[in-house]
Amino acid sequence: SFNYNRVTATIEKGLSFGYWGHTNFTVAGTKIFETLPYPILEVQRGNQSFFYSSSAYNLVNYFEFVTDQSVSIKAEHHFNGALLNRIPLMKKLKWREFAEGRAMMGSLSQNNINMIPILDNIGNVVSPVNNLINKEPYVEVAYGLENIFKILQVAAVHRLTHLNNPGARRFGVKFGFSVSF
Repeated sequence: SFNYNRVTATIEKGLSFGYWGHTNFTVAGTKIFETLPYPILEVQRGNQSFFYSSSAYNLVNYFEFVTDQSVSIKAEHHFNGALLNRIPLMKKLKWREFAEGRAMMGSLSQNNINMIPILDNIGNVVSPVNNLINKEPYVEVAYGLENIFKILQVAAVHRLTHLNNPGARRFGVKFGFSVSF
């Protein structure tokens, strides 16, 4: 059991552009004040599945970025058919286009880095922690179609930074579920 202090703040704002759709912005920050084992720290949500997630970094591997202080920003725009409605078949299908960008930056204190074991419980070397998001933010963008058969979503996702990390994927196509009225 660990006693620690953590502060997280999130600000969300939506803007409507009438015919051109709506944009949602989210800015969030987290600070953990004590020295803790890495699973209790802020493990940035990765997504190694085939499914698109609007609450995770879709091309980040699990446990790729661990921080004790971080800030993130996300902007997503739903065009509500502003572009595709100009094509007769697309207007009839009611498919909708969207675009999204997200970035995060953070760091991990040396005390928390020192708590990460060098070997796992069977003696294998543990991969070193990537603390590079304190120098360059992680950025990814996505765009795609939603409202396919009223519930499906297809997104193309591009990773723009940290391309040399071990196992980094530069591009992915993800599928998701999205219900909108």
